[in-house]
Amino acid sequence: MATTARHVALNELTSARARHEASAPDALGIATDDDPSAQAERAEALAVGTRRLVERLTPAQRAAFVLRVGFGYPYAQIADLLDTSPAGARQLVSRARRDLLRSPAQPVEGSAAHRHLLRELVFAARTGDLSRLELLLQRDLGLATRDRRSGRRRVTAG
Repeated sequence: MATTARHVALNELTSARARHEASAPDALGIATDDDPSAQAERAEALAVGTRRLVERLTPAQRAAFVLRVGFGYPYAQIADLLDTSPAGARQLVSRARRDLLRSPAQPVEGSAAHRHLLRELVFAARTGDLSRLELLLQRDLGLATRDRRSGRRRVTAG
C-alpha cells in the first residue's frame, strides 16, 4: 500500500499544477529507514494517497483497490469479502485505477473517513493483521461480516 500511495503522490507532484515548482521524486523513493525525514516523507505520501482514495473512489472501488493493489489479495478473496463475483472485483479495481487518474476531485482533507482509513492501513502494513482493515472496508459498504470466532454473520452499520 505504501508503494501505491507513493506512486499516487509522485503523480500528484509531477502533475501540470506542480511543474512550476521543483519536485522531489527522489526524496520519496530513495531513503533509508533510519532517516527521520524519509519516514516523514513516506508518511506524507501515504496520507496524500489515502486522501485521494477517499476523494475519488466509491467504497466498493476503494475496498477492492486497497486489497488488490495494496495487499495483493486474489480477486476470488476480494469477491468473497465484498459479496461480488471475481469478475466484479476485477471491474472494481479497473474502475478504481481509472478514477484515480481523473481530475479534479472533491477535497476531503482531514475527514474522519480519511483519518480512519489511514490509521487502519498503517496498522495493517506494520502488523500484517488485515482483519481490522477488512472490517472497515466491509463496514463502509454496509455488508454483513462473518464473526471469526463463531462463524455467524452479523450486519454492520454503513
